[in-house]
Amino acid sequence: MNKQVQSAILRAAGRYIRKLMEPVEKQLRALEERSLLPGPQGEPGLPGRDGIDGNDAPPVTDERVREILGPVAEKSAADWLASNPPPAGADGRDGRDGEAPAVESVAAAISPDVLRAALAGWLADNPPAAGRDGRDVTDDQVSEQVRAWLAANPPERGPEGPPGERGMDGAAGQDGRDGRDATDEQLAMQVKAWLAANPPAAGEAGTPGRAGERGIDGSNGQDGADGRDALEVDVLSGIDIERSYARRTYASHLGGIWVARQQTHGMEGWECIVNGYQSIEIDLEDERTLVVRSTFSDGRRVEKRHAVPMLIDRGVFKDGAGYQRGDGVTWGGSFWIAQVDKADSKPDAGNGQWRLAVKKGRDGKEGPPGRAERAPAPVKVTP
Repeated sequence: MNKQVQSAILRAAGRYIRKLMEPVEKQLRALEERSLLPGPQGEPGLPGRDGIDGNDAPPVTDERVREILGPVAEKSAADWLASNPPPAGADGRDGRDGEAPAVESVAAAISPDVLRAALAGWLADNPPAAGRDGRDVTDDQVSEQVRAWLAANPPERGPEGPPGERGMDGAAGQDGRDGRDATDEQLAMQVKAWLAANPPAAGEAGTPGRAGERGIDGSNGQDGADGRDALEVDVLSGIDIERSYARRTYASHLGGIWVARQQTHGMEGWECIVNGYQSIEIDLEDERTLVVRSTFSDGRRVEKRHAVPMLIDRGVFKDGAGYQRGDGVTWGGSFWIAQVDKADSKPDAGNGQWRLAVKKGRDGKEGPPGRAERAPAPVKVTP
């Protein structure tokens, strides 16, 4: 079918449609010409129910439109030409080739009722033959089609679901490489730096000692050479005996610094390299002796006694009592203080073991004679 025939068919279809629409147009014009007075406003009607969604129409192609409307248009054109034969005219000039109408413009120009009627008549005259059975598709083909459709039409992200169960532990990783050994100088510098940043708590103050004589000032020494940079060493704040630590791990524990010489198990494998004080206890053993018990980080205990030369009054001097430094005695009416331990001589011996603290005073003047008292009167007892 060439373009001239197609154009003739479309024109005939248009005239046929206009002829069908004439009664409707007349009725519309009659309604428009009426001058009806508006009546009173009625009550609002109830909202109507939502209509049911219609089924999607099958796709319309150019071939399908030509196949359905072609016979109707040809019959309409033939009927109209038979009743209206055109007079023979002079040959006209050749016209330009017309453009084929778009399917959308044809579909918009034809009412749905006309299309349904034409399609029903064509299907009655040309019933479609039964189609062939479709071929089975594999799961892989279905999956590929679904993936392609989802790639072209990605779904919206839904709400976040609940957390999943904990997965199984992964396989153990490979052992790490052994670290490089640090030198004793590097370790010492790191320990000193850590102690400077984390000074241990000071213990209780001891008894001040006697000040020594001031020494002669020494000359200034030469500047030392710059030290080598030490490896960075992280010192843990404590040791958990329930854990196992790797070799070369440093930690603070019981007031000291410890290093793991091997993979540890509990306290096995740890070595104390800076021995601090774990605890200090001070007790008074007697009137003058203090007992200091120190427990170091490595568990070693040290007990020391310190005698304080404080003054204690021991009463009247007794030969062979074994007085200690600071003991005070009375001898010959004076008060003496022992200057050495185990002072065994008499205080006035003059050998330096004793120091006179309070000298005996002089005897007072003789007082006046006392008055004689009268003897008491005898007491008479009557039987």
